[in-house]
Amino acid sequence: MADMLRGIGEVAKLFGVSHFTIRRLIDGGHIRAVNIGTRWLIPNAEIERVLTKGAGIPRRRKRHSAAGTAERPTGISE
Repeated sequence: MADMLRGIGEVAKLFGVSHFTIRRLIDGGHIRAVNIGTRWLIPNAEIERVLTKGAGIPRRRKRHSAAGTAERPTGISE
């Protein structure tokens, strides 16, 4: 049965995210996991579901500041 469950660190590496992100997804109910003592383990079937269908949450869009929109302080010239 141990080969059917993976730890948070292993899943984080597989997904290319931090273990904090995986923990947030578990806490938010987006990824199913089993708590055994102090360890959270994720079933391989759940990993497959997330890889094929996603975690069910929209991706955040990165905010970019528009170039040249910063105001110059008064009294400073080029």
